[in-house]
Amino acid sequence: MRKFLKVSGLILFGLLTVIFFGAFEGDPQTVRNPTDAVLFPHHRVIDVYIEVDEAELQNMFDQARMEEYIMCNVVYNGYRIKNVGIRPKGNSSLAQARNSTSNRYSFKLDFNHYIKGQNLFGITKINLNNGFSDPSFMREYLTYEISEMLGLETPRTTYVALYINGQYFGLYLGVENIDENFVRDHFAYGYGDLYKPEGTGANLVYIDDDPQSYPGLALQTNEKTSDRSSIVEMLKVLQEGTYEELEKVLDIDSFLKYYALCMAAGSMDSILGGMSHNYYLYDNNGRFVMIPWDFNMAFGGFGGFGGARGSGDTFYIDSPAVNMASLPIVNRLLANEEYLERYHEYLRRIIDGYLNDELFNSRVEEVAAMIDPYVKNDPTALYSYEQFLASFNSTDGRSSGLIDYNSVRVEAILKQLSGELPSKSDGSDTANISFSRIPVADNEGLNAPVNAMPLRNNRNAENIDPLEMLPEETLVQLIKEWESTASSETGEATGTGSVGSTEEEITVVKGHEITAQMREWILLKMESQMANIVVQNRNFQNPDAMRFGAAREERVQNMQPPDMQAPQGMPADAGGMAEGRPNMQPPAEMPDFNIGGRAREEAAQIPEESDDLTRSETITIYASMLALGLSITILKLKRKI
Repeated sequence: MRKFLKVSGLILFGLLTVIFFGAFEGDPQTVRNPTDAVLFPHHRVIDVYIEVDEAELQNMFDQARMEEYIMCNVVYNGYRIKNVGIRPKGNSSLAQARNSTSNRYSFKLDFNHYIKGQNLFGITKINLNNGFSDPSFMREYLTYEISEMLGLETPRTTYVALYINGQYFGLYLGVENIDENFVRDHFAYGYGDLYKPEGTGANLVYIDDDPQSYPGLALQTNEKTSDRSSIVEMLKVLQEGTYEELEKVLDIDSFLKYYALCMAAGSMDSILGGMSHNYYLYDNNGRFVMIPWDFNMAFGGFGGFGGARGSGDTFYIDSPAVNMASLPIVNRLLANEEYLERYHEYLRRIIDGYLNDELFNSRVEEVAAMIDPYVKNDPTALYSYEQFLASFNSTDGRSSGLIDYNSVRVEAILKQLSGELPSKSDGSDTANISFSRIPVADNEGLNAPVNAMPLRNNRNAENIDPLEMLPEETLVQLIKEWESTASSETGEATGTGSVGSTEEEITVVKGHEITAQMREWILLKMESQMANIVVQNRNFQNPDAMRFGAAREERVQNMQPPDMQAPQGMPADAGGMAEGRPNMQPPAEMPDFNIGGRAREEAAQIPEESDDLTRSETITIYASMLALGLSITILKLKRKI
């Protein structure tokens, strides 16, 4: 009998194992935990309703550059949470919206801003990105999927149909905020220092032992308690220490994976570009980890690298930085044979896996079908629907579609890995040297200086002089333009005053004397150039894009549930929506969220959109019933014994 009980116990253990793994069985888009099912699903577009006073909303738009919060109520995918902070966010995207009439800002939602401790399933902040510089509206989304596939600690994302006061405002990308909640969710040790590099120190060059020498390494956690000595020590070891010492203070793998991600996806608006930004550093109990961030200019969206803009075929994989000498972390790691080979393996994993032509093309079409109706009916879109269609597989010589770019890029990487093409520059070309331009919003042409973006009150670079971020040649050109304008027009017309004014405060930038009025004119000039970004060619047509769109439209129609109704606030002709909301309650009838509680278990109570059970659910139910029956039998036998 005891032998029977042992056997039964083993069977029970096996069944419980089936239950556990069956619950998480599924395709790559299966959610990792219940929170993802509510906040960051990857199989559909979720609805987010903002309820806010109209006058306060308009004032926020009018004063967008101040990035000040106002109070609103939010219904996030069916869960209402009151007294939430919302504000515009961004740098270049914010400048673009300010110079347009659409109020198409990116936003930050802060559930914790007005009521401390308030959160939505443990999340206190979510970013709503407006799709700046990305007519495909999926560069960032896809790159984050690759990042997660590599095993990097990656912010979660989801597509959001945003409604403001009952009206459809547009399609946005919801992105998990990287903050103290993020590190506590993603790391066993969640109380370390988190940095967002932007400015002096962001290139990780060791200067001296004084933390004040690195104003661009901005703390996001422990601001009042950290002495920042650990990051200075890491930079010192990076420059002077041995590889053994470096491994003690730096998570080498996270950096190599991040390099591989940026290289494979062609993301130069990163640490590899001239501005050395768009990443986070986290001190994970003594070892710094790289956390990826901001990929809206991936897949050829950042102009100027590798010959023709966005061509993707002349970018050396082993000398990826704009100026290798100014980025020691790249030099040190890629100079090590073991690290170099590991980096190459990560590249192979990406291009043989996610970026494999068949898999990538299928994923692009799948995501395009999911967001198509929301893009088509977006009232504040930065791009026309035709530009959206053209952004997948059309190339015009100056810009490249996602599918075309990826195919060319993967082929170039494979040839460099095999030795058929050189993986490093011999110095005879400038393919990886200069980044003086960025793409404009129609994804065509190069007419905005790369460093024309910084705003005077940029929250992420409060200690940085925007003029210091300009290349010297650009600064000289702007100074000449100012002198010419000021001398040919009146001060009243130009807002500058006389060139020879000596009553103003003078600062020296890159060896050039800058008066206060000259500075103001240059900064306004920098921001005004962003007005060019809002130019949209609504009549743009492309035969390949139309055929691609027609094929996808047919696919969408086949996915459409019968008698589907468009969501509230969506135009009536949005009938091609792949994800209907026939049972969606209006915001007024949605339940209030339990303020202050993490309540992650509530996610498990969300009803499935389909009444059909998945295979994993069926397995789980049957296994649970068998396990329960077997448990009862064993208990009865025990009592008899």
